[in-house]
Amino acid sequence: MISVPLGLASLELATDREPFARVHWTAARRYHPGWVYHGCLIGTPGDAARLLQALVEGRLLKQASLRQMLAAIPVGGSIEGRPWTGCGYGLGLMIGRMGGAGRAFGHSGGGPFSVNAVYHFPDRLRPITVASFTDGRDEGVAEFAAVDAGGAP
Repeated sequence: MISVPLGLASLELATDREPFARVHWTAARRYHPGWVYHGCLIGTPGDAARLLQALVEGRLLKQASLRQMLAAIPVGGSIEGRPWTGCGYGLGLMIGRMGGAGRAFGHSGGGPFSVNAVYHFPDRLRPITVASFTDGRDEGVAEFAAVDAGGAP
């Protein structure tokens, strides 16, 4: 698995309920990852950011594959209640612009007890990759937190 060479100690593929006993949200203990065909990748926000950073740095895919993954297909403009001012999709990534933070790529996700946003902001003087996890079901909350952590270019 990629977690060992990247030093991602918290990363785990949950295919049954047992791993959810270790996450922050107690409601997760009742959750079964089987509703997602491949299971759920769980871990800390820090490891989520480190995984995306490894992808960005070319440590997971060949450059040609990474270029294909980052080739965005536009799907629209702003999304109400979320920081997106332009959005699209690549291969498995949400790609677009988040207002003053500039370009962003990564992914947001949610389940019945939490939401997360893991994004790379390449337009900063020093590009940064951040992860935000929070309670609830509103992806905008996690995305705005990621933008705040990523800052303006």
